[in-house]
Amino acid sequence: MKREEVALEFRRKVLHIFFGLFLALAILGGVPLLALLLAAVLFIIASALYRLGLLPFFGVFFDVFEREHERRRVPGNAVIQGLFGAALALWLFGVVPAAAGMLVLAVGDAVAVWGGLAFGHYTFPWNRQKHIEGRLLGVLLSAIALLLFYPFWKAVVAATIALLIESIPLRLGPLKIDDNLTVPLAAALILSLLPV
Repeated sequence: MKREEVALEFRRKVLHIFFGLFLALAILGGVPLLALLLAAVLFIIASALYRLGLLPFFGVFFDVFEREHERRRVPGNAVIQGLFGAALALWLFGVVPAAAGMLVLAVGDAVAVWGGLAFGHYTFPWNRQKHIEGRLLGVLLSAIALLLFYPFWKAVVAATIALLIESIPLRLGPLKIDDNLTVPLAAALILSLLPV
């Protein structure tokens, strides 16, 4: 990976951590489901206006934090899907599982990428861009973060499944289904299904 790509991934994952932690705290603080959905809709509108050239100042954000192919397709797609992921997790599973799902996204996904870049040698057969070592580190640190709410074994199972799902490239027609949608939903689902 080139130096500028590594720098971009570092910036993206720092934003990822702050975004995920912010949403986790907002959910724990009682943010209404409607507010999350409204934020997603507003970001969709802003993305469309940016593509039409009507909000050029958004380009600063997209240039700093998004990969070029993402900017061309749906600018802000990761944020949009993250807001929908938080909203769906909150609606389907409640406050604590949704907040925990956002913690797995914030901590696990970022650490998995950084760990993969730093220590990665082995990749998944279904996705040669994702390193197994990074996912293991992401699972461990996610599980530690989830100790705020769940026993360690439950946190490990949920983080493992969520980060395995994150490693699978998913699409809905031409649209890539972002891990910001799948990770919080998968983690919240597993945490809701596992016995106490």
